[in-house]
Amino acid sequence: IISMKIPFILRRLSKTKGLRLINLIGLTLIFTSIIVSFAYIKWETSFDSFYKNADRIGRLSLAFEGKQADGRIFTESYDELLKQNPEIEDILKMVVVQTTTLTNKDSKVVVNNLVLTGNNFLDFFNIPLIYGNTEDVFNKAGNIIISEKLALQLYGKTDVVGQEIKLEGRKYVLDKGFVNGVFKNIPANSHFHTDIIVSETDFSNLLMY
Repeated sequence: IISMKIPFILRRLSKTKGLRLINLIGLTLIFTSIIVSFAYIKWETSFDSFYKNADRIGRLSLAFEGKQADGRIFTESYDELLKQNPEIEDILKMVVVQTTTLTNKDSKVVVNNLVLTGNNFLDFFNIPLIYGNTEDVFNKAGNIIISEKLALQLYGKTDVVGQEIKLEGRKYVLDKGFVNGVFKNIPANSHFHTDIIVSETDFSNLLMY
């Protein structure tokens, strides 16, 4: 009986092989879409998760008269108002300078996304230092930390603490600064990226985050 049904089964399979191929392609596309969607969601939700205080950091934005919100605030006029809010534990100011020329004794390069920030930057964003002391790397204005990528680009090595550099741009000038630390390259899934961070104390004439 079984041997008699085999030709019948084979004929049915041959007649429906086109439909079965379409079903197989459809299932493959569905599972591929699920895998791609999962990978995308996982990537998007991983942003900044490596910072120890990620769940306690918020960014202040202002909007006036229904206009689009701007993440930057001009001058230090909001300092006292923010300090009156007991839910705010600490405040970090960051200024992004889009383009700056960096000069050292051997070369001159253009750096993008230079960050000027307060001395409590590493309290918010615990970026690991390869060289330098987290406690005092930003102990005075003008102290500089650079990424391992920029250190290798400029000097061919990462042990460059003490090197003198000059920064000059339309919005920021530092005639003489010294590398006080080298940090690990910031991961791609961070909401900000930079290769050079400078300690700043005067934000009175700057647009800051």
